[in-house]
Amino acid sequence: MNIPFIVTLVGEDRPGLVNALAECAAANGANWLDSSMAHLA
Repeated sequence: MNIPFIVTLVGEDRPGLVNALAECAAANGANWLDSSMAHLA
């Protein structure tokens, strides 16, 4: 069963953050289809 959902994260940027999130998603059987980032001032 596929259940689509959207995750929004807000916080300080740091090296390896996106990789850590991708590894967490993969470890839980998720399929990361799309992503975007924005720098908010």
